[in-house]
Amino acid sequence: QKINIGPIGSGSGITASTLYQAMFGVPISESNVSSYTHEEALVKLVRDRSIDAVIVVAGQPASLFLGMEQGVEKYFKLLRRDDSPATASALVTYSRSTIKASSYPNWLSADVPTLAVKTLVVTYDYSLSQTRSALARFAKSLCDNFPMLQAKGHPKWKDVSLKLPALSPGWSYYPPTEQQLTACISPHRPTRPQPNCSFQDRVMGLCGE
Repeated sequence: QKINIGPIGSGSGITASTLYQAMFGVPISESNVSSYTHEEALVKLVRDRSIDAVIVVAGQPASLFLGMEQGVEKYFKLLRRDDSPATASALVTYSRSTIKASSYPNWLSADVPTLAVKTLVVTYDYSLSQTRSALARFAKSLCDNFPMLQAKGHPKWKDVSLKLPALSPGWSYYPPTEQQLTACISPHRPTRPQPNCSFQDRVMGLCGE
């Protein structure tokens, strides 16, 4: 089948090729791949049917689908996550998730099981005090601004938690940021922003106003 994975080097493209390898044990064949943008691919899927499937990796609700009108389900559908051996292989790396009907009320009448990717912020184990301080301030700024992000940011922020889940073997949390985030989720954490923020710090979002 002809699969559109998204532009080469994009998040969708990287995820699609990795997911295919995980599910089927072989690299996806270049002859079966197209790399159109999501918008271009959906047009080809519906109009000339030169594409059989389009892989989209995006935060829910994705702006690509927000304008869908009633009746669009006649032309294409979401593929549901199943319980096949291939899916079980994918779940070693990816997570179970759900596309909510409430995200696309004009299109979906029921939730659709799907797969989700995890986003990690990765850093070297820096020992330079200036760098350690900057990364700690970044974590504190995220903590201070988290309520605002959930209230006014992309709707996906409502699904985000600042809790620190267990990590896979070989991974560890960076101690300066771990300390800040642990303090952040403490019920006794003070909410007052850190004083003496420079203009550059405020521009970078590293501390409160």
